[in-house]
Amino acid sequence: MSRQHAQSQPVASDADSYAELAVEALRRARLRITRPRRSILALLGQSTEALTATDIYESLRKRRVAVDQASVYRTLALLEEYGLAHKAGNRGGYVRCQRGAGGDGQLHMVCRRCDRVLAVDLPLTPVCTTEAAEHGFVPESCHVVLRGYCSRCAQLV
Repeated sequence: MSRQHAQSQPVASDADSYAELAVEALRRARLRITRPRRSILALLGQSTEALTATDIYESLRKRRVAVDQASVYRTLALLEEYGLAHKAGNRGGYVRCQRGAGGDGQLHMVCRRCDRVLAVDLPLTPVCTTEAAEHGFVPESCHVVLRGYCSRCAQLV
């Protein structure tokens, strides 16, 4: 099984449980749990928007967490590799990955105006599994991104 879809992927419903479960997943992978990694997981868990590496770096600096921007990029790449975060926003931002009970993936709705991201657990759809089977591909998870306007911004456009 690939690192990206390892069984260590968190099942979380809120920011704190996401961060705790992600830390546990990193521990199971025998990775160091540093203060910057914990802080990045906390930021991803709390955010309803996709956060860029620069957003995260600036937020950590304001909180006086000692980290350089290269470490933020490396941590985001690591989280993406282990299926704990992925890119979803309009500005190349990252969001947390979480899987609810029985979910095989997530649907992310990304607002084109405010970059708000709404994540919804979803099962592998018949379309995904049928297409995959036709090409001899065995899917482990599904990630779908819908771009459009959130309910607030739809009223303004």
